[in-house]
Amino acid sequence: LTANIAIAAIFYYLFGLEMQLYSLAGLTISLNLIIDNAIIMSDQIIRRANRRVFMAILAATLTSIGSLSVILLMEEKIRENLQDFAWIIIINLAVSLFIALFLVPALVEKLRIVKKIRKQKRKRKLFAKLPKPQFLKRTGYKLRGKRIFVYLNRIYECIIMFMQRRKGWIIAIIILSFGLPVFMLPAKIGEKRGYYIVQNKEYGFWENLYNATLGSTFYRETIKPVSDVALGGTLRLFAQKVYNGSYSNERSETSLYITASLPNGSTKEQMDAIVRKMEDYIKQYSEIRQFETQIESGQRASIRVLFVKEHQRSGFPYTLKNRVVGKAIELGGGSWGVYGFGDGFNNSVYEQAGSNRIKLLGYNYDELRSLAEVMRDSLMQHRRIKDVTVDSKFEWYKTDYTEFVLDMERKKLAQENLLPLHLFRSMSPLFARNIRVGDWLYLDRAEGIRLYSMQSDKLDIWNMKNYPAKTDDREYKLADIAEIAKWQASQNIAKENQQYLLCVQYDYIGASLQAQKVTERQIEIFNNLAPLGYKAENDSYHWWGDSASGQYGLLLLIVVIIYFMTGILFNSLKQPFVVIFIIPISFIGLFLTFYLFKFNFDQGGFAAFILLTGISVNANIYVLNEYNNIRKIRPRISSLKAYIKAWNAKILPIFLTVFSSILGFIPFMTGEYREAFWFPLAAGTVGGLIVSFLALALFLPLFMGVKKQLIIDN
Repeated sequence: LTANIAIAAIFYYLFGLEMQLYSLAGLTISLNLIIDNAIIMSDQIIRRANRRVFMAILAATLTSIGSLSVILLMEEKIRENLQDFAWIIIINLAVSLFIALFLVPALVEKLRIVKKIRKQKRKRKLFAKLPKPQFLKRTGYKLRGKRIFVYLNRIYECIIMFMQRRKGWIIAIIILSFGLPVFMLPAKIGEKRGYYIVQNKEYGFWENLYNATLGSTFYRETIKPVSDVALGGTLRLFAQKVYNGSYSNERSETSLYITASLPNGSTKEQMDAIVRKMEDYIKQYSEIRQFETQIESGQRASIRVLFVKEHQRSGFPYTLKNRVVGKAIELGGGSWGVYGFGDGFNNSVYEQAGSNRIKLLGYNYDELRSLAEVMRDSLMQHRRIKDVTVDSKFEWYKTDYTEFVLDMERKKLAQENLLPLHLFRSMSPLFARNIRVGDWLYLDRAEGIRLYSMQSDKLDIWNMKNYPAKTDDREYKLADIAEIAKWQASQNIAKENQQYLLCVQYDYIGASLQAQKVTERQIEIFNNLAPLGYKAENDSYHWWGDSASGQYGLLLLIVVIIYFMTGILFNSLKQPFVVIFIIPISFIGLFLTFYLFKFNFDQGGFAAFILLTGISVNANIYVLNEYNNIRKIRPRISSLKAYIKAWNAKILPIFLTVFSSILGFIPFMTGEYREAFWFPLAAGTVGGLIVSFLALALFLPLFMGVKKQLIIDN
């Protein structure tokens, strides 16, 4: 471990890695993986006096590195958190290969462990040649350890053959234990919902067949409640019963938060004046250690109050909170919020902007604004959506900034053969101001001539809508072809990565899962119909990002990496499937861990999926590699005997590696609090490792198809 970490530290420096929380966690987790390689190599040298197991160590390590490398392919939000975590483990594993190949054999030889073992073997051979004493022959004495060892092997052989005779039933039980995703089947297929509805569409044969069978009312009401439970397995329990949310990682000291807000158009000076009155009130208490004030703008400000150590756990913070609430009501002049512990106080009259968020990006602002309005109209058609806001940034509360907007009816413009330019030209003389028409020379000096409409100060919105206008000998009123309304508008134009940004927010009256489906459907419709260069993204603040849930497809990439690595090692296209079949069984342990113990599943749980996919197959690789080596040396031996020999040779180092891996995650599960990310990562990995070890003992020989018959390789 010392040599491994010391050498790896050089690469940390060369790669520019920083030692922060994620890096230290990766270092802690990688320690047990480093120990695994050392245990396997030292066991091989001590028992066999060779390094033939190195190819298996190389394949197992590369599968772990490959599983972690997919983190670098994830979206930026997830990659920023996990890339240092992945790089630390990858570097440590790469260095551990050289440690296992060069340093471990040198240490074994230097410590003379092989020599001691060989001496013991010589003694056993020497005593074996000597005749047994007469009293041992009469009593039938045998070594008890060897007798128990033989009995255990016979019991294990019986279990293997029992499962081989019922192979079909065992595999069916495994599949049903994992679960079939029948509970995820849609109620109907072939329907488009939302703003864009296809009228009088004739569906195909398969769509009609699905809607008549799995989409029928009889199936949904009678069969589906039973089939989902019977066929869903642990996958259904995990998907439907496990809470998708992080543990709170806030461990700050006791604080009181005071917020102030003023109407739109207020200045920072006005906000500063009202906040100073609150500061003058709270600074009279000696129990307060300090307070920090932050004025974000003329509309938002906040104060954080910290207490001296003696009063952080006393009743004074609650007393002060009640007094601050009374002072806030007395001051008035704006809206106040007081929270931090207990019931919060807020006398704000602002309406929340909405918890469902859609981010729109595009290269043309006017076109993007037009597409945002189409999406707004589409969302407003839902009866559970009351209001939709479009702004340049996401806000907790709706802003009170509005503008007059001229909304033209395109159909009427086409019927009247008018263009928006015609409307502008006909209306601009009525309200024109500061129109430069020329210059007037006076005393060798030029003065600009500007025209102002006489009635511009007298006409209002009603006059503008009903004033008779004339274009090409045709008279019309603006109210007939357009509407003037006061709409909420964004005060700024925002950009993100050189793209214009608009933010759509709304509240959905109903279940959050249904609201999420509505959002995803609108995003899909927008991305399918929007021109090239425009896109919509889900920016709702869910547990660890909706985009991350789509990263589960990367697990298939890990499986492909494992298949090719093990295929090269075993020189086979079939044996890698034996290793891969263990992966979903290890997921059963992860599913049950989160379901039975009511743990929250967050981004750390997803990282546990990645780690399990890579390290749950390592033990199977070692056993299969040893099995292949035995078959090469003794081709006439039965597959069952070869497997038992491989199992006996590798069970002790494998048990030590799995046990050390579990111990490596124990520190993340201890303590008073359950930390976000780290606790789900440790819990999911430990549960998966335990089940993967049971799968190694019970199901690996089942998938290998070991038998008692002699096998002769030509």
